[in-house]
Amino acid sequence: MKVHRTSSARLSGARHRGRTLHTGNKGTAAAAIRAWGLSALASFLIALFLFSFAGCGDGWDAYEDAYRIQTGGEPGEPWTGPEVVTVVLGAARVDTALEGIETSPFKTSSGLTLAAVRLSDLIDKAGVTSAPEQYRYDFTASDGYNLLIKRGSKDLLPNWEDMHIGYLYLDQEDLRVGWDESEQPWGSAVSAYNVKFMDGGTIELLEP
Repeated sequence: MKVHRTSSARLSGARHRGRTLHTGNKGTAAAAIRAWGLSALASFLIALFLFSFAGCGDGWDAYEDAYRIQTGGEPGEPWTGPEVVTVVLGAARVDTALEGIETSPFKTSSGLTLAAVRLSDLIDKAGVTSAPEQYRYDFTASDGYNLLIKRGSKDLLPNWEDMHIGYLYLDQEDLRVGWDESEQPWGSAVSAYNVKFMDGGTIELLEP
């Protein structure tokens, strides 16, 4: 009979420990759920605050005018910036200001349409020749980069027809040369023709 009472006590203790362990597991799970809920709520409130703050800004409309000025204004309007390119033919050197040349729309590789000066319009303004179709056109940037040296042959320089699909435009205050991607004849080599730092640079007319 004594052994029986001892076994019952042990069994009762085991049941008590089981109930305690089970209750502890429930408490841990509930605490984890509460912590997750608080974390999710905090994330939602932070996101809502940031979204509301962003919505209070002026947006693109507040900066569009300044951006247009920086990139040469609206296409179709005269160029207003102080940029100058020297056009050279033989001994003739004409510092040609872009200011006043009517701009054309130019679509950049990033998809932006900017106001740009067509290269043929710049050559016409310089007035160094009445027969521009007779020449090839070499570009030298203000940092010394030279297209002819890069390509190695006059035959690979732009001709007068190409100058009608080439443009000068501003990118982050840098005057650059760009080409109509759908018409340029150089394929993947066009990167050599996208000359940077052309403010103060030179376009030279060379006989083929």
